[in-house]
Amino acid sequence: MRPLTLTLLALSCACAPGCAGLRARRARSAPRADCGAGLGCLPDGVASTARGSRHMERGATLAASALAMPAPPAPYAPGAPDLGSFWRSLERWTARREQALDAARRALDEAAEESLPRRVVGGAIVGLMYEDVARQLAHIPSPRALEGEPEIAEVYRATLEGRARRYLEHARRAYSACAQNAVGASGMRTWSHFCAGREDALPEPDYLASGLASGETSVEVIAN
Repeated sequence: MRPLTLTLLALSCACAPGCAGLRARRARSAPRADCGAGLGCLPDGVASTARGSRHMERGATLAASALAMPAPPAPYAPGAPDLGSFWRSLERWTARREQALDAARRALDEAAEESLPRRVVGGAIVGLMYEDVARQLAHIPSPRALEGEPEIAEVYRATLEGRARRYLEHARRAYSACAQNAVGASGMRTWSHFCAGREDALPEPDYLASGLASGETSVEVIAN
């Protein structure tokens, strides 16, 4: 299936000099403070939008399953007695999450082509899924064994953050597209505020210091 794309206008993203690691930006319109990354965070749920669309219903069901998957393994947890075993278990976890994300996203791609409101809701759901994975990866603790090995610990953290960055960027693009699509959809202003707030509240990796180029940019909304 061809990827769903949308032209986004005048996008920019900058990180102040000297920032490091992951930090949160000030939100223009903050999402619900008590909300994590589940579908319950969505402004009006998905029931009315999903009605009559087997693709949206399937996408929402698969997304809920993906969001309910357990967090990644912690270093030296049972089943990961050493750092090498931990990385192997993390690879297996990542592969399972990718499969779940892809299945949900394919169904939401189909739903997004049915109507503009479904495109808005699909973008919000995709953003939540990618944000969830990014935050889980960013919060994996460092092994206690690396406390006396600052250089190795730095490489360890950089590797995990590098993985999280990819998911953060996917979440950022999905939320941005959702917010802009919602502006043109009747009765969906709340969704525009929600997605803009989620985008602004995403942790900001310092690798985005150069920012996205201002002007007209074509990015993929639902699919890679």
